[in-house]
Amino acid sequence: MVNDIIQTEIEECCFDVGEIQFTAMYTDKTIAKRTCFLPAGHFEDLFKVMKRFVPSCEPEPLILRIEEQTDE
Repeated sequence: MVNDIIQTEIEECCFDVGEIQFTAMYTDKTIAKRTCFLPAGHFEDLFKVMKRFVPSCEPEPLILRIEEQTDE
């Protein structure tokens, strides 16, 4: 999508944008951080992808639970 916008010079306008920061720590203890911005409606899909990175032996982080999985 981004390449299509850049190549066709379409100006994308989005008002409902959220920010999420990814932090990774490598085996040599170095830390890398990247901040991404995306439309609010895409966060659920992003969290579903992020869940795939959690090893099966680890408990699912509460922050990755989507509305349909909560008790409330």
